[in-house]
Amino acid sequence: MGSKTEMLARIREALGALPQASPEYPPDLGASSSAGDRWSLVNQFRSELERVGGKFNTVNSSAEIEEYVLKLLPEPRERLVAVSDGAASQEPGIRSRLLAEGAKLIPSLAEFAAADADLKDDRAAAADLGLMERYKRLLFDACLGITCADFGIADTGTLVIASDRRVGNNGPNAGTLKRPESFAEQHRLISLVPPVHVCLLNPSRIVGSLREFFPRANRELYPGQASPLVMTFITGPSRTADIELSLTMGVHGPRDLHVLVYDSQ
Repeated sequence: MGSKTEMLARIREALGALPQASPEYPPDLGASSSAGDRWSLVNQFRSELERVGGKFNTVNSSAEIEEYVLKLLPEPRERLVAVSDGAASQEPGIRSRLLAEGAKLIPSLAEFAAADADLKDDRAAAADLGLMERYKRLLFDACLGITCADFGIADTGTLVIASDRRVGNNGPNAGTLKRPESFAEQHRLISLVPPVHVCLLNPSRIVGSLREFFPRANRELYPGQASPLVMTFITGPSRTADIELSLTMGVHGPRDLHVLVYDSQ
């Protein structure tokens, strides 16, 4: 047998010219070209979300968001509610309205760390696994979790939450967190732990398919950086089937998912 180089050359000659490989992702075409395109994607997202058991609503104001959330609170209203930093930044009045109606709010992870007497500073809080475990247990007592989504994918009705996004960097605490990537984990946990998940989604953040999602996410969320190790893709409420295909909702996550589409700009 000849050398490895000769063998590979014979294989190439036998195969002939191979067609040029297509790019991994299609060209990035940017945002939808018209409002009609945008709402066509919204309608497709709604159809697919409802197909998998999610609930979809369009809202026209912050007041409508607050009223919708209040209707989901069980009686008595003195129940724990978790609001992610991203949702609070997008809708600044939602925390105060919930408090005014008698709900009790779980603190953000940054607030929880600051109040923890055993920890000396934010850097220690971010690295302390004991703190994270205590925070997770607190979330299990919540009846409702409110977040926003980074993107929606229309052809599957999927929400995307990028856990490494600096969700606090556009709010009043911008630049003050020692380890913002750790605090961003709060955003993802709230979408997964409470039994009811309410997610705010801007219609401009809905893309047609997974292939369209990746180039846009790379451009808008991680310019010049590698994508995060964890992205959470949520398609409908949590569902689990046993060996007999008996379906149970809410075993490994929220049993109810409500998506509120609202352009706050």
